[in-house]
Amino acid sequence: MTRALPAFGGWSATAESPAFAPASLVEAARRFREPVALVQDPASGAVGVGFGGQGVAGDPAATGAWPLLASLSPLYPEWLGDRSFTDTHGLRFPYVAGAMANGISTARLVAEMGAAGFLGFFGAAGLAYDRIVAGLDEIERLLPDPAMAWGANLIHSPTEPDLERAAADLFVKRGVKRVSASAFMKLTPSVVRYAAAACGSSPTAASTASTTSSPRSAGPRSPATSWSPRRIACWRPWSPKAP
Repeated sequence: MTRALPAFGGWSATAESPAFAPASLVEAARRFREPVALVQDPASGAVGVGFGGQGVAGDPAATGAWPLLASLSPLYPEWLGDRSFTDTHGLRFPYVAGAMANGISTARLVAEMGAAGFLGFFGAAGLAYDRIVAGLDEIERLLPDPAMAWGANLIHSPTEPDLERAAADLFVKRGVKRVSASAFMKLTPSVVRYAAAACGSSPTAASTASTTSSPRSAGPRSPATSWSPRRIACWRPWSPKAP
């Protein structure tokens, strides 16, 4: 004797019968953009899913409909997450492929993510400068539309400050609009220079406009010492420009 699960009505198939076989259920899971009815087979007690169809009021045993256990609305991946994130970056899906270092996040991965409406970051951390350049070249070549969103990794390199600075300068020069900054225990001139470029100002211009009195002297600080990230405020759309 089969155990009847609580039903709140019935479901009548139209174009296709409900699916109960394991392989059919796996295939049904891919149809998450369609409304689905969770039904039970009165004869076997098996639980399956139905697409299309329509609900039937009353006792399923009396109407000949499949007992309806639940009704699920369509699920659109585009609707998940924060809508402001997709609006800000011009994405279809609110998903990010992180910048796995040493080129593990390849240029091809970034381009494929961008073409599909996701946001991918090139794993530039740990790569030599020439390889970073080559990666940016490949991304630009593979992207079907240069306006598609993508980014690159800028990692703090305390033992290689010249490489960190060169990478930041490269991203500004090449117009890389999104950077995943990692391993920074505090802001450095390189990462702030990249952020300041979004305001269309150079480090010198930013520091000159925000000079303050030094506790050790009555005069203003030099640009090299007065350039503080706390003094840089830019709320315009993210679009770094080479100074």
